[in-house]
Amino acid sequence: MNALKILPPVGVAALAWILMQWMIASRPEPKKRPPQRQVIEVESVALETVDYQVRIRTHGIVRARTRSTLIPQVSGEIVEISPN
Repeated sequence: MNALKILPPVGVAALAWILMQWMIASRPEPKKRPPQRQVIEVESVALETVDYQVRIRTHGIVRARTRSTLIPQVSGEIVEISPN
């Protein structure tokens, strides 16, 4: 009974392999032609560095991505804040 289950897939695979080999062997050879030489004209311009200001008009609201709450680890009162 196992041979009856295995034989059809093996037969189909063998037939496909034989058909593939026949198609490869009987394909026509492509025509050979000499390569065409192409000359491309190019015009170049020397670039100069220029400073300019870019203005972008936009609208919207800027918000922080995250919010943090600062909690002191000691109790007390803030008397002075350094300018640095």
